[in-house]
Amino acid sequence: MFSKSKHGDATKIEIINTGTFKSYKIPSVIVFCEDKVAEELIINALSHKEKNVGSFKFRRCGSWTNIIISLAGCILYSQELIKSGNSKVLEVVGVIDGDINDNDISQVISGTFEGEFIPEQLQEITRLISNHIISFKIPTAVLSKKNIKGKPELNLKNMVDEITSDMVREPSKKRVNDLCGFLEKTKDDELKRNIEFELNDIYKEQEETLKIIKISNDIIFHENDGIINYHSYFKKLQKKIGDVFYRSYSFTHQPIYLVYRIVSKYNKNRWEEYINPVIDFLVSAQKRQTQSFSHHTFNNTKID
Repeated sequence: MFSKSKHGDATKIEIINTGTFKSYKIPSVIVFCEDKVAEELIINALSHKEKNVGSFKFRRCGSWTNIIISLAGCILYSQELIKSGNSKVLEVVGVIDGDINDNDISQVISGTFEGEFIPEQLQEITRLISNHIISFKIPTAVLSKKNIKGKPELNLKNMVDEITSDMVREPSKKRVNDLCGFLEKTKDDELKRNIEFELNDIYKEQEETLKIIKISNDIIFHENDGIINYHSYFKKLQKKIGDVFYRSYSFTHQPIYLVYRIVSKYNKNRWEEYINPVIDFLVSAQKRQTQSFSHHTFNNTKID
């Protein structure tokens, strides 16, 4: 409830918080990323870790250099807000695919501002930009490859291709053994049918998963003008799958999500090694955002 009344030269403002109005409005953390692949990867990684995807708002920038430029503008504006006494400043972060080295990032940051009227706080903004950027962790063995484009896609392809039949069977191994044991012991026909139905589902998923992995393994990239470009991996995978529908994967024809789903389940250690730096970074930003907005203000003064 909000009311305002005047008493001579004074104005009385009264706010009574009840019910849902007692809660604080916490805005989303702004996440700058390169493209749809990066956005879906981040969303899937957050879901995999059971984090609240709604706490983040994604903005695709088209390239990693545009991420830095976007961060520079946001941070410059944020610094001015803080100087004015406003403690409620949006958290902004940039997520880079992981195939850009620190030196390249530093060069782009230092070259963000040009001309005679470079902001006097450029050095501080440069430091802040560095603190607001995170990358997925791509193995050195992939990053060190020469004459390769699309290293993030190559890394994801590798994570799919290295999954073996044993790795596919492992997550459900105990459940299969338990079900087979129950099946041998039970005399109840209805229970037998239910057990057989569940076993068939498990075996079907394993079979379909191995088929998809084989399709990925069979995708070959050829050198063109001395460069091997893996950017088209997801398109090639989708084309190879064609009109086939895999019952265990309702999103068969969404290759990006299909790959993430398979890798996160059957190559879990590699997947988590890849995503953990980004997830930890985003969760930390979200906590800072929550802390910054968990109070009411009046004329930039905290009142509770």
